[in-house]
Amino acid sequence: MSHDLVEAIANIQEDEALNAMQEMLDKGEDPARILALCQEAMAIVGQRFEAGEYFLPELIMSGE
Repeated sequence: MSHDLVEAIANIQEDEALNAMQEMLDKGEDPARILALCQEAMAIVGQRFEAGEYFLPELIMSGE
């Protein structure tokens, strides 16, 4: 499930990210771990932005 969350955020799939996060919370996952996974995904987004694969709209969308 954690991989699903990271992939969904990194690929700017809002609904999938929210669903994965909710499933993790429902299963009792530590919110700090979920936040760490979000940070991991944002690092991927940042790398894609630096590489020119993502642009400002994707950067803003992933941050929301």
